Amino acid sequence: MYGCELWSLDESRVNNFCIAWGKGLRRICSVPYLGSDIDSDSYSCPEIHRRLGIAGSIIAQLDNVWRQQKLSLSTKLRIYTSLVQSVVLYGSETWTMRKVVSDRIQSFHMQALRRILGIRWYDKVSNTVVNERTKLPDVIHYLVTSVAYRRTHLLRRHYSCQ
Repeated sequence: MYGCELWSLDESRVNNFCIAWGKGLRRICSVPYLGSDIDSDSYSCPEIHRRLGIAGSIIAQLDNVWRQQKLSLSTKLRIYTSLVQSVVLYGSETWTMRKVVSDRIQSFHMQALRRILGIRWYDKVSNTVVNERTKLPDVIHYLVTSVAYRRTHLLRRHYSCQ
């Protein structure tokens, strides 16, 4: 027979073990959903740190590409957005965004762009200069606009069905 588990957002309403339909249900803390782990405490920090770790290893594997002189900056940035940024932002619709988390994602983004541009830490180049050179929008801007777009799409869909 299949194992039964219960996922709850409110810990005060569910005991660690409860019975439904004559069978015992075990309370779980996280649920895998489309390759992302959704936590019952509604914080996304472990999932975001996992995504940043995966993306960091991808950036390290592409070091030869970033050092390549024959590739243009626009090609390197397209590689970055398709291979790295997509890994970081996958499943971001389900994340609970807090200031600490958004700062960490933005910091990772800036570190990656500095690595692509070949800027070392002792070069003392500001983030605005890096943004002017790459002309890529901030990751947080992308997150906010994509979530807003999805919400308006759902609202339009809801009103069109009535």
